[in-house]
Amino acid sequence: MLTDICKNVSVDPGEFFRGINEATVKDQLRSNTDEVIARGGFGSPTIFIDKTDMYFGNDRLQSQSW
Repeated sequence: MLTDICKNVSVDPGEFFRGINEATVKDQLRSNTDEVIARGGFGSPTIFIDKTDMYFGNDRLQSQSW
């Protein structure tokens, strides 16, 4: 399924799977997750505008067809 998604968005599946297994990528994900939790975020997507204005979910984002 992830392979199909990669292909649909023009991402090389091999490069994607290699990337998500790299320690630096995993470390960045952990760091990003820790930061959003510290800032009071929850779930995905959590979006911050102007550093403190938090929005959660996608009910106000324009729909796109993938």
